[in-house]
Amino acid sequence: MSDTIIDSMSTGAHRLTAPISGLNKTAIDNLAKVAELQFSMAKYLADVGINQLKAAAQINNLESARSFAAKSIELAGQVNKKFLDESQQFLCLGTEFKRGVVDLFTFTSEQASEQSKENAEEQKIKKTTAAK
Repeated sequence: MSDTIIDSMSTGAHRLTAPISGLNKTAIDNLAKVAELQFSMAKYLADVGINQLKAAAQINNLESARSFAAKSIELAGQVNKKFLDESQQFLCLGTEFKRGVVDLFTFTSEQASEQSKENAEEQKIKKTTAAK
């Protein structure tokens, strides 16, 4: 009898913690991907900045200044494109995270419904057995 109670409590505790654990895993995975994107962008911007400083240090006449300015305008377009690409990736990560959370709650809800049906059947059997 006590084994049945302990098993029931253990199963109940697992049912309570499983969704939370799944949510934590989903959030941590998403956070890791976001951090990876941010570090990648930070490195890209640092490299661009350092390269621009090196190029600016090489300016020694009017022609090199014009060349630097023209390349800087082109680089600004590339950086803008990189920001747009990164923004799209962030949106995709947000969508993935939302889908993961929705799937987790849908699965948990379905399990709860099944468990509720099983509990109702068990109660029905117990009442029938007790009545005899």
